[in-house]
Amino acid sequence: TPKNFEAQMKYLKSAGFTPITFEDLPHISRIKKPIMITLDDGYKNNMNAYNILKSLKSSSFKPKATIFMIGRKIDTKTGLSKKELKFISDSGIISVQSHTQNHLDLRYVKNYKKELGDIKKELEKITGKKVIALSYPSGRYNSKVIAETKKYYQYAVTTQPGIANTASPHYEMKRIRVSYSTSLTAFKKMVNP
Repeated sequence: TPKNFEAQMKYLKSAGFTPITFEDLPHISRIKKPIMITLDDGYKNNMNAYNILKSLKSSSFKPKATIFMIGRKIDTKTGLSKKELKFISDSGIISVQSHTQNHLDLRYVKNYKKELGDIKKELEKITGKKVIALSYPSGRYNSKVIAETKKYYQYAVTTQPGIANTASPHYEMKRIRVSYSTSLTAFKKMVNP
């Protein structure tokens, strides 16, 4: 919920975390307490996350997050519009990355160019920025999917629970799922293992 998300982000700010995006990964060794906030699908309600992050911006805290956008959701009733995507990307707060064109199980896709390549081009056209990361739909992938992903992206995230490590494969980055019911106490434990 927006209320929970705001409490979680306020905690990250007070605890000295530095939110980063995939663009920051090459310099991660110079970043104090880096943390990556990712949201999948690109629902309209992601504007709540943008507004909360923007409200927490200060000279010492530069909020950032990544939205993995599904191509077919763009400009729909429940999805972010091209205008919104451009606006949040231009803000420097949100990095817009790919969640494929149709959110299919990539292990059974025939046309990878459409699912991985065309959406990358479309998002780059909308934001004017490079799209370098993919979130596998429902976390489903195999060696063939990784091989296809490497043709278009530098990074890919899974739904495997755990802390992403830049030393581990860039195409199997782990994440920690935060759900509607995650309490602030549980959240604190998640980010401070």
